[in-house]
Amino acid sequence: MGFALFLAPRTTAVSNLTRLIGGYHEGRAAAGLSGPGDISVSMPVYVADSDRQARDEAEDSTLHFYRSIGRALASMRKQLRPVLASMD
Repeated sequence: MGFALFLAPRTTAVSNLTRLIGGYHEGRAAAGLSGPGDISVSMPVYVADSDRQARDEAEDSTLHFYRSIGRALASMRKQLRPVLASMD
């Protein structure tokens, strides 16, 4: 049966999904698995009466989310710097 693929594209472009899903299918084929596999995608969607209203209402929350990710990545980079330096 193989492993399922779960995509939650919040920090990658939606256009990358084609490449990721293609790689999943290639891996399944290389492993001798047949059939389409199991692919799930979780995509945040905000619905309002207009595109402008949706952007305006979701902007603060969306920016908070990406700033939080930025802080987490900066923290991880700082923590990993000594480890990466020891690998040189």
